[in-house]
Amino acid sequence: MSLSIPYTFTGGPGNYIIAAQVNANFQSIAGKFTEGVGGISDGDIATSAAIKGTKLTNVAGNRIPYDRYETNSIGPRPDGTNPLYTDANDSNDASRAVGTNSIQNLAITSAKLGNLAVLSGKMKVTSCTQTVSGILIGTGGAITGSRLAFSYPASGFSPALPTLANMGLWSAWLSNVSGYPVAGSQAYLPTVQITFDLSGVPTVQLMCHVHSGSYNLTATMNVAYVAAS
Repeated sequence: MSLSIPYTFTGGPGNYIIAAQVNANFQSIAGKFTEGVGGISDGDIATSAAIKGTKLTNVAGNRIPYDRYETNSIGPRPDGTNPLYTDANDSNDASRAVGTNSIQNLAITSAKLGNLAVLSGKMKVTSCTQTVSGILIGTGGAITGSRLAFSYPASGFSPALPTLANMGLWSAWLSNVSGYPVAGSQAYLPTVQITFDLSGVPTVQLMCHVHSGSYNLTATMNVAYVAAS
């Protein structure tokens, strides 16, 4: 609301100023700059005032409290930039808040995640496959009655498997298996497993165990992993 001065004085001979009226004018002015009824309000600040944000205190206890923000009150600016984070390429981690690829290191701890809150669909899982065929097992091929391992390098998978340091969690299995007994005493179902050398380079092994007979195995080896970093 505008400032109201109760008394106006006119100069000239014979005109007198009454002290009480002068004091009332000063009290009206002083009342405008106090915290209470009649103090400075929203209407007293011009839309073109351009008050600098640095005028707001950064002292704890005097800053803007969280309950003063309306829903969706902070979001992208008209130019599309987001006030919640600095340039994603900013090397100063302390200046980051939250953005697509800008979140302060160690900001999210395990205590901030609810139990069973992260579903598999929210995890970055990479699937790698390799089709194997023409593996002759039994008569005319590998010797029957023993456990056989056929090894395949990581580079043969699509995409290629990373080293152990980049695989946080992983699982390996077979699919589309054909040309191999599925039950009975003739064989165990083939399996797939991953081994790592001292440098962490993986090798995938197809494990077979046939008691008798001859089989031409075709299958797809699958490896899925969650990146460690």
